[in-house]
Amino acid sequence: GPTITSLLDTHRILFSHQHIDGFAVLSKLLAEPRYWDPRDILEENFRALVYCIYEERVNAIGVKSWREGIKYEILNIDPDDVDYDRDTFLFDTLVEIGTREFKFRNLKEATTMLE
Repeated sequence: GPTITSLLDTHRILFSHQHIDGFAVLSKLLAEPRYWDPRDILEENFRALVYCIYEERVNAIGVKSWREGIKYEILNIDPDDVDYDRDTFLFDTLVEIGTREFKFRNLKEATTMLE
């Protein structure tokens, strides 16, 4: 059957003008243990939702290699990471995006000063 990833991809293609509040969806999934165990959410789906949350911010970063690197880190699972924790992953992802946004703003300011 369809996965959250394929549904998000379909949404991007057919309904790109409509916003999905990925943070609200993820929060609801993780906060409703009476209906399911949050650990049962497939890692692929969890990461697709995380990317959905931050996609707009990632796409606003003007350095292509930085955007692609962040997207890769969010969507790809490291099978060797035995200390993986979803809360830490969310925090680290937010820090990485914030760092790249800060560096990009500095790069734009430096470029403007050189002109």
